[in-house]
Amino acid sequence: MSSFSDDLMSSFSDDQMVSLPNSSPPDNFLERLSNECLLLIIDKVTLPKHAHAYPRTDIRSLKSMSLVNKKLRQLCILSLFKQPKPRLFLGKDEHSAEQHFKSFVKAPFFSANLVSLKMRIVPSNMAPSDDLGQSLVAALTTMPKLRALSLNLDNKESTTSNIRVAFRASKATLPTVKVLEACEIPNAAFLLRACPSLRKFITVYPSKQWKKTFEVVATMSNLQAVWVTNEKGWKPGHFQELLQYVDNVRELCLQGDIYRCKLSNLAPFFSDLIELKSLFISTEQWVNYAYLSKRYFDDRYLDAIEDLKENSPYNEEADIVARSFFAACPSITTVRLVSHITDTFRFVREQTGSVNNISKGEKEDWPYSHREFSD
Repeated sequence: MSSFSDDLMSSFSDDQMVSLPNSSPPDNFLERLSNECLLLIIDKVTLPKHAHAYPRTDIRSLKSMSLVNKKLRQLCILSLFKQPKPRLFLGKDEHSAEQHFKSFVKAPFFSANLVSLKMRIVPSNMAPSDDLGQSLVAALTTMPKLRALSLNLDNKESTTSNIRVAFRASKATLPTVKVLEACEIPNAAFLLRACPSLRKFITVYPSKQWKKTFEVVATMSNLQAVWVTNEKGWKPGHFQELLQYVDNVRELCLQGDIYRCKLSNLAPFFSDLIELKSLFISTEQWVNYAYLSKRYFDDRYLDAIEDLKENSPYNEEADIVARSFFAACPSITTVRLVSHITDTFRFVREQTGSVNNISKGEKEDWPYSHREFSD
């Protein structure tokens, strides 16, 4: 209550303050106010104090106010889902997730305004219910404003099959989804087919049945960007396998260490990407650091890994790497060499054909390093 009272008093300017006796207000003074007056107070208190504040002070104020009484809770719920871009992260096991999906259908004031939904369904020892997939499809089809969807199934075949059958049986589509993140989903082709307006696809490579997923990627004419993470390290064979399926995209982001190979030697694999305009690629080299855990037991462990990467014999000058990609792929106009250890570079090809280093920054995270995804 103290945080709520502070927010309430700070919402009024000094000239609006009225001198009050030194006695405390009655416990039920809020209940005496009309709904219109309470809504004005809620709107004032929940205004973000800073445009990019984290954690969101307006959301915390709403939570505090909703604990006062049932009347305020009902009014706060209405204001909560009037937020500019309501987002939700849901991480549940298979059985509790099913109940949450059914709750979406019963709460249209929530699902009708949701624009971003991120879910991880954690496998359990019990077999998934037959209603799991049906509940998920029913929930997703009640979200007319949903633009970004992220789903992680922990590579469990039975859960994926359950959801895949539900999508096929219902023939459901998600026409508003522009961004799809499918991680640890064996053959995510059914999700891609359900998103006809998809413009950005985020996934992990290699994954189970990844070829079936990317065969659908190759047929999607509206797809503009593909972001792929390889957590085991990129090898030349990986580029040779993967790039044949993304020759229709304009933006390609490849995150993950380069496995014992000079990056400039990989540029020829990009020669067939005739639509590619922008390339993000990691410059960090894979190193074997397993033995370091036996030597260091504190922060020096991470420092030792960074030292190994910085001194890798496969490192190259950024200018050499960028020019090799521009030479191999004539359609590329922007190359961004990204690293969270060394400098980050952005190169642009001018209309005259010259290559310029537009910017150089220090350590930089990837645009989706914290799994923030947007269109």
